[in-house]
Amino acid sequence: LPLMPGDTRTSLKVESPVKLGKKTAALCPTIPLQKIKEIKDATGCTVNDVLFACLAGVLRRYLLKVDGFVAPGTTLHSNCLINMRTGKETKHLLVTRGADVSLENKFNFLPINMPVTLETPLQRLYSCKRDLDDKKKSPAPIIAFALNMFVLKWLPKWLVLEATYMVFNRITSMMSNVPGPQEQKYVKGIPVHGMIFFSPGLSATNFGIVSYNNKVIVSVLTDKTMVPDAQSLAELFPKEVDEMHAAIQSKDFEKPQKRGYFADLLIVVLTLLFAGALVYVIS
Repeated sequence: LPLMPGDTRTSLKVESPVKLGKKTAALCPTIPLQKIKEIKDATGCTVNDVLFACLAGVLRRYLLKVDGFVAPGTTLHSNCLINMRTGKETKHLLVTRGADVSLENKFNFLPINMPVTLETPLQRLYSCKRDLDDKKKSPAPIIAFALNMFVLKWLPKWLVLEATYMVFNRITSMMSNVPGPQEQKYVKGIPVHGMIFFSPGLSATNFGIVSYNNKVIVSVLTDKTMVPDAQSLAELFPKEVDEMHAAIQSKDFEKPQKRGYFADLLIVVLTLLFAGALVYVIS
């Protein structure tokens, strides 16, 4: 993240994280999870691919509405929070009670490209899928997490803070997706109708997505100066899902072509070479 070029300046991109002020919050209308899964199954993508593509579509719709256009070459990224615990650690956290439970943060940020210049929802979906597939196969998140832990342990706090601002100054948005239980839950016999959370971050727009009981709920937290009406942004999410769902039912619908294994291997090799060079420079 510190080495990547900054995003294009738009009405969604704050000039600097230190200039963020009061927040405004909103919820989008509930989205049926089944509709997301139908898109996933028809396109060979994942639920995460679909959600990120919908986010890209929401950002594009907002830019068209507010700025009136999306300039060719516009680059936008959304930071995704990813869990860096191993499967064993996560299981221990869920089943252990008492003093043995460690609740410290163990996550990393992953910048996902938002293809806002692409016009159709399926183009954006397949672009997001390629980017997310590359990130999954790359060792970059593990390397970045190790470097983050090194920085937090050995560098002075003021320098860590400045580095954090520098990192967030390069991206436009942030999104956190939490898969919840898909069956009805109860508290003291009273049914839980929904689960929500708001994702705070050093961005003008922050999205929190949780799926529960076959429903998807999207929360939006925005900087009041940059995006004064968070509800107008939240209401674009179901529209984007509906348009993407309609696209897979079109007679012109085609699945994306699968990429060969050589491209995946090349991504891993290049990432390891870059990481080795970076460690050499630091040392």
